[in-house]
Amino acid sequence: MGLTRLFKYVIICFMETFTARINATLTRAVCQGWDRNFLRSILAQLEDGVELTGRQRETLYRVLDRCAETEENKHEEW
Repeated sequence: MGLTRLFKYVIICFMETFTARINATLTRAVCQGWDRNFLRSILAQLEDGVELTGRQRETLYRVLDRCAETEENKHEEW
């Protein structure tokens, strides 16, 4: 497998992983407002094959953490 094909494969795997995580996060009640809109926007970009900027990735990680299943459990227990 050539380096270019390997790189494309890695990018596709990255996109599929984040697409699945974003879709799972969007099902959680704790994901609302700006976070939900941001995730929908990022999801659309990934589906269109647009590469995320470093700042978008940083924000994505924070939003995914903020809307994680553990955070939803804490919210439900409260």
